[in-house]
Amino acid sequence: MHHHFRNVLLVIFIAMLSACSIHIGHRHMIYDDDFFFELKAPNKASRNALSFNDDETDIEVLPESISLVIGDLVLGQKRRLQIENVSGKVEYEYRVNGKVSAYNSDAQLWFASQVPRILRETGINKTERIQRIYQANGAVALINEIALIESDSSKGAYLLETIQTIKLESSEISALISLSSTIESDATLSAILQAAVDSATSEIDVNAVLQPAKTIESDASLSSLLGNLPSEQLGTHSVQKTFFNLAQTIESDSLLSDVFVKQVANMTVASESTDAMLNSLNSIQSDYQMREAMTALAKSSNHERHLVDLVKLAQNEIHSDYELASLLLQIIDENEISQELQEQVYTAANSIDSDYERSRVLNRLIDIVISQ
Repeated sequence: MHHHFRNVLLVIFIAMLSACSIHIGHRHMIYDDDFFFELKAPNKASRNALSFNDDETDIEVLPESISLVIGDLVLGQKRRLQIENVSGKVEYEYRVNGKVSAYNSDAQLWFASQVPRILRETGINKTERIQRIYQANGAVALINEIALIESDSSKGAYLLETIQTIKLESSEISALISLSSTIESDATLSAILQAAVDSATSEIDVNAVLQPAKTIESDASLSSLLGNLPSEQLGTHSVQKTFFNLAQTIESDSLLSDVFVKQVANMTVASESTDAMLNSLNSIQSDYQMREAMTALAKSSNHERHLVDLVKLAQNEIHSDYELASLLLQIIDENEISQELQEQVYTAANSIDSDYERSRVLNRLIDIVISQ
């Protein structure tokens, strides 16, 4: 009996869920202390067809079966307006303090005052609105408008599209980057910062790009950003220090190793940044991934002066005899071997427990020394 009752409840619950999904369709809601907005549409296409006039005072197109509810509370007065398209006819229900009132000129002025906020916080007509504001009043006005947006998703969408579609000065891009610091979505923030670098018509302050990136917790988003920054803009010590400190926060050995392979191997690392680079590299726990990263550095002419430091680090941190021997052999075979590097490779080779792996390195080192 108990089992049968549970099955009946399950059937009822599934039916309720099905009914809700049909009824809700596409829904967008905003709740604030003094503001409420709800949009219901049968699907996303209908929602996207909704549009407001260029003056941002009224609805221009309200597709059938869409309903809007707007409300606010100001100085103790509560207003609520419901607008819906019922069988092709737009109907308005306006209430003040819960009582139905005429949708007169005063009510229309109140609704007109709410439209800019609705557009900001929902992203409705975003593409047209960005272009309209920019063409009418310029980049500064557009930046100021975006600064008013409280919704994380809407602000992120505005920032990304503005950077991707408007030709901006470096100072204007920097202003938009500053606004991105409040974005909570790692993927959105990473995309905004990447777009800022990609769209810059002249060199921008990469440190300004990397500062908001400190809030990115997703390894995938952060590694993608760091791996795709233009290497020519990573040439100063201050930028490199920030870059490596950020890289060190990537917990995935594979993704951090990829950053070294893709990005760091092509960087000319300032001498003051060497410790930051090595500390970042040292945060890789996997012997295989560390060897992959070090191999990429060792192959690059940009890192010849770091080879001794790399060998020292490898000796202390790579515990696999095979991985350490493979790295040392690669360094020996592909680089000019100085006296200091010979001694360091010799020391590292003698730390290998496996007779086979140790002899592979030492025999090859002897051949190189004799040939020189």
